[in-house]
Amino acid sequence: MNGTSTSRIVRLFESAASALEADAGGPVHLVRLIGPRTSFVAGRVPDEMPFVASVRVILNEQWALLFYPAPGHSIDREKVKAMFKDLYTLS
Repeated sequence: MNGTSTSRIVRLFESAASALEADAGGPVHLVRLIGPRTSFVAGRVPDEMPFVASVRVILNEQWALLFYPAPGHSIDREKVKAMFKDLYTLS
């Protein structure tokens, strides 16, 4: 890992999750990248998942966010990456 603990990443995600969901208009999940696959780590899981394609924002080689945007909503990937910029700089 890049020196950032899982609990610290989850806390950072949880502090931004409601704003991220408001921007996306749907659920947002923090996932760990495992090769071409992802593993769910944190995020609100609604009773019904929206039937839309997910949008992946890769934060670093091990972490990404999956957004399920509502129709008419878009994700500013650079804004999202900026919210998690300390993941890039810690070693």
